[in-house]
Amino acid sequence: MKKSTSPLFYLSIFFFALATSFASSGCDKEKTDPTGSDSSSWIRERGDNANTGVSGAGKGQSKAPKGDWTFDTDNILKSTPAVFDNKVYIGGNGEFYALNLKTGAVEWTAPYYGNSATYDDGVIYFGNNDDEFIALNAKTGEVEWAVTTPDRVETNPLIVDGAVLFGDGDNFYALDKTTGDLIWNKYVYGTQSSPGFHNGHVLFGNDNGTLFCLDAASGDEAWTFETGSNDAIYSAPAILQDEVYFGNVDGKIFKLNANTGDLIWQYTTDGRLGFGSGAVAEDKVYFTCSSTAPSVVPERIVCLDAETGDELWAVTFDGPAFSDPIIVDDQVWIGTSQGLYALDRQTGDQIWGVTQDSGGTAIWSTPVVLKNKVLVGFADGNLHLFEF
Repeated sequence: MKKSTSPLFYLSIFFFALATSFASSGCDKEKTDPTGSDSSSWIRERGDNANTGVSGAGKGQSKAPKGDWTFDTDNILKSTPAVFDNKVYIGGNGEFYALNLKTGAVEWTAPYYGNSATYDDGVIYFGNNDDEFIALNAKTGEVEWAVTTPDRVETNPLIVDGAVLFGDGDNFYALDKTTGDLIWNKYVYGTQSSPGFHNGHVLFGNDNGTLFCLDAASGDEAWTFETGSNDAIYSAPAILQDEVYFGNVDGKIFKLNANTGDLIWQYTTDGRLGFGSGAVAEDKVYFTCSSTAPSVVPERIVCLDAETGDELWAVTFDGPAFSDPIIVDDQVWIGTSQGLYALDRQTGDQIWGVTQDSGGTAIWSTPVVLKNKVLVGFADGNLHLFEF
């Protein structure tokens, strides 16, 4: 049940940052490329602050990868790991883990159920289902600071200009990334859409079918876009140049002007639902389209012309496709209930597949694609590293 507390109440009580022994310790912190991930790192769920879903791993692979190590988180893995400096950060069942990228060995644990995390400047940031938002020292797992929120935090945090931005069931927040102190908050009902950043603004959707564009420094509203229904927006808005792409549960995909919020085009699926986030590069955008009755309306990945919204190709699957697509050079990778697949970006032709017999059950989390490696979280709780 949602908590019903007025926004004025929040202004008076929010966020007493916990004292931390590491905030002022003077320890060296690795620097993060603010534009996103590269061939050896994956700093947040969709790879970069614009949620483009583009890997920096370079050229796509012509052959399927082979299994290397497996780590059991003892929990259904829907979250996507963050990777930096040869460490993998992933939440499990009451534990948050730092793993060695090369071996899968545990380097430290912290007693938190963590959703998809973001790495920045030596700190790991994530929300959990216990109404908390946490910042951990990436080297040691010690608490830098933690704050209590009115509702669970399911969004992947965005970090820009010294602030960490995220939403919960009642509000959207900007906190000081070093101290956890509140910078601003805005009452926004039901936020599960992970935010993206464009031209000084933060963009995200909510459970009532509205896409918001707020000034990242002040929280002031620049524009909003109503999708025309109350169906939730779960997808993280993907932003390329001055355009934003997202989908809603009503099975529609939208392209807007990112500066004004004006609608450019709308694509409607044939009876499918849009749960996930899209990936966009150059002149094409990719979305998975789910279904409540896959035997009647099969689930699929669709490729749209980014300029016009016209469907260029679509590939159907035998089972659920809850994983979000990742662009790897001339390929697009997607996880399904059957396994991990690489498709030609131009045609949709399958290049290779790793079936579930090779690694687990259904894939719900986003594949993390590094140079010669891919990390995949399976619904049985196992995180797998495959190598090429």
